[in-house]
Amino acid sequence: MAVGGDVSMTQEGKRITQNLVDYNPDIIIIGGDNTYDDGMRTCYYSWDNFYNLFDELNDKLNRLVPLVMSVGNHDVGFDSMATTEISR
Repeated sequence: MAVGGDVSMTQEGKRITQNLVDYNPDIIIIGGDNTYDDGMRTCYYSWDNFYNLFDELNDKLNRLVPLVMSVGNHDVGFDSMATTEISR
């Protein structure tokens, strides 16, 4: 099992994901901030980029590793509405 979050589309994030092949995980749990699409439909390609991170891992392991994901603030657009006042 591999557990993480805030995956990031940086070179470092890609290297970390590629290194998972050494651990041969049965499942990957990601605790949010998966694609940084901020809930905007125009950022649909962010999901393609995110899932492509796991292509090499799945190819090397010759199987699909299931992903269990939760939602983070960057996935739902919370940051894009940071100027909105929240009433308590």
